[in-house]
Amino acid sequence: MTRLCLALITALYAIAFAFLAIMAVRWPSILALAALVSDGASGTDISRLINWRGLGLFYGGLYLFAAICFYSCSTLIQRKKRGAPSAFILGVLAGFPFLTLFDFSENWWQSPNLFEQIVLVAAIFSLFLIPAIRAVTPQSRRARQARLRAAEAAHKAQIERQTAILTPPIEANPAPQPRRRQPVPAAIARQRESFAAHGRRALARRTR
Repeated sequence: MTRLCLALITALYAIAFAFLAIMAVRWPSILALAALVSDGASGTDISRLINWRGLGLFYGGLYLFAAICFYSCSTLIQRKKRGAPSAFILGVLAGFPFLTLFDFSENWWQSPNLFEQIVLVAAIFSLFLIPAIRAVTPQSRRARQARLRAAEAAHKAQIERQTAILTPPIEANPAPQPRRRQPVPAAIARQRESFAAHGRRALARRTR
């Protein structure tokens, strides 16, 4: 739905600038006809109108180029192809700056008319459309791979962090401490000496 809306909006931009291109080309002819049928037309006025005709052709070509850029952007969005943001930015740069220079009156910001308000709103709205068009434009294979690698690395780091939190630390077994020999009581010492003496006598009798 978002893709279709963006394609429709960019198509409307293309239609609007195509209409402006026709008006820019035909407007000097309309002025010349009005000057000829009106009273007080002179050769000087006609020569000025000829200069305006060349200017109208120049700006009409710019508006036509902007219309083509917006139409290309709409087509690329519908076909899910790359290049739509670049085409839209070219259309904005080719259309709106020269439109304000050619069709806006002097000190228009003090009391803009309806046409100037519409153009200003459309220009501001086009700046917000650029991120949306980039969002629906398919990325290149290299960008997709880089994005997948970054997502996998972040997921792996998250799993390792959760594992470290859930697994309790394993304490190393302490090395056994050598037992200290305690002093033997005197009675036990005499018994051991007595047992040792009996053992020696018994061993001596066996060896005879």
